[in-house]
Amino acid sequence: MSGQNVGSVRPTQLIYTYGVGSAVDLPQFSAMVMGLDDWPAASMEEIREDRLLRVVRSVLGAQVKQLKAAPLREDVPGPLFRNSSGDGVPVAAFPRWLVCTQCRLLAPIKSGLFDFRSDTNRPERSGFIHKNCPRLTRAAAIPARFLVACENGHIDDFPWSEYLHSGPDACPGPLELRDVGASGEAADVMLICRACQKRKPMAPAFSEDGKAALPGCRGRHPHLRVAPLEECDAQSQPITLGATNMWFSRTLSALSIPSSADPLEQLVEQDLTALFEDAESERDVKLVRKGQPSYDKYTDAQIWAAVGKLRAQDSAAPLTPKDLKLPEWKLFSKPDPSKNSANMRLSVGMAPAKYAPWIESVVLIERLREVQALAGFTRLEPAGDDSSAKLAPLRRGPAEWSRRLRCAVRDCSCGSPKRDCRTGWQKHRRSKHSFSWRTNAGGRRGAWNRRSGIRGSDMFCCTRCRMH
Repeated sequence: MSGQNVGSVRPTQLIYTYGVGSAVDLPQFSAMVMGLDDWPAASMEEIREDRLLRVVRSVLGAQVKQLKAAPLREDVPGPLFRNSSGDGVPVAAFPRWLVCTQCRLLAPIKSGLFDFRSDTNRPERSGFIHKNCPRLTRAAAIPARFLVACENGHIDDFPWSEYLHSGPDACPGPLELRDVGASGEAADVMLICRACQKRKPMAPAFSEDGKAALPGCRGRHPHLRVAPLEECDAQSQPITLGATNMWFSRTLSALSIPSSADPLEQLVEQDLTALFEDAESERDVKLVRKGQPSYDKYTDAQIWAAVGKLRAQDSAAPLTPKDLKLPEWKLFSKPDPSKNSANMRLSVGMAPAKYAPWIESVVLIERLREVQALAGFTRLEPAGDDSSAKLAPLRRGPAEWSRRLRCAVRDCSCGSPKRDCRTGWQKHRRSKHSFSWRTNAGGRRGAWNRRSGIRGSDMFCCTRCRMH
């Protein structure tokens, strides 16, 4: 199933409908959008919006370095879903239990009873089949539409055997899931064990007594793949696949509004956190501006002066989601056309004569850019600024790769101060490749790297050719 395209969606749907951790109902099967660890970050366009980035960092932590757009391809109308590394959004089949449409066998994918058949020309026809169905040779298999979730954002396959046998049982099954009525509701769905002939309808699982009898939450995040199970004391609740309370996005948005009429200050303002956060001198500016053609017509001194001015104007207190709206209200209540930029253009006009006694002026917004970011998601209860719902993570941990200015190594063979270390990669830097700090997952202090001259788990790495 790896490496195959299985569908596409519109870009906005990856924020509000089919974001990380959500289940996508494809024509033949259901899939879950994987965490950001599996996304092709190298091929994703960076979106720079300093105010929004600062708010995202206040919500998720200082390890967030960039905002990136969803991966797109020119030959498809939207982001492409895929099942392995490559272009597109990574997905994996979920739920992991399938039902044969002919013999009604209920079994997990790992049982080996199902095969995934892909159609490269018609991705919407890709799906699972029951290999040895006694009623049809290539019987289609569909997802089992019952799941369990908790208020802490965990979701898992329904505990079929435990529910049917009222606890852990040695009965190996196999199981069946049959519709005994025409409504399709839980009351008309019967779970059957072929081995011991036990039968139980699904409706009791949704009652208060049935919920209390379900096993406790295992703390599973399927979208994080191999992440360890979390300790969770919340009670699991049964839900159906595609239910509206299965996934609620937590989004943040900001309008691109400049605070200055100077073009350079407008440019630096967007990159104040992403590029110049750790800049401490013109020398740092000279390093970070390489590979940024928008700054070619300005000198290092001019850029450093703009950085200093914006830092002086900026408040030391971190921005919160509520702080995003006030600058926008100030701009539109007291419009200043001199601050027009590439992302915002407005003009002030007079109100029609018959409305002049009540309307002083009219503000015409000719161009405006809004940037939206997905900060996390919740299950069962929606998330908001004042919500107590716990946000589920978008990835297994903090970013392994991030752009930094300040050298983070402990020692250097050249004996230079930490932030002045240049050994090994100084000559290679003339190729105008961009660089980033790489921190190994183990975090152990290793031997000297012969090419970089840096000891330990921190390593300066070229993002294009991966030279260390």
